[in-house]
Amino acid sequence: MNQRPGKKYQAAAFDGPDRIDTRSLVNLFQQAKDETEGDVSFYMEQLEDYFRNRYKPSKGLDSAVRVLGL
Repeated sequence: MNQRPGKKYQAAAFDGPDRIDTRSLVNLFQQAKDETEGDVSFYMEQLEDYFRNRYKPSKGLDSAVRVLGL
């Protein structure tokens, strides 16, 4: 009896115990925004906004220029 081979996929980056979820990233950037000043705070706010509102895991990450609004 012949059996077709099973489907294979590559494991995604950070798939497993080292995985970082989007909510953790948003919280990290929000905390960093609150604890810093000036340009650093502005860029942390940009990252927080990106991961909260515009990031879609199925599409992957946008370029840094687009994320940071440069």
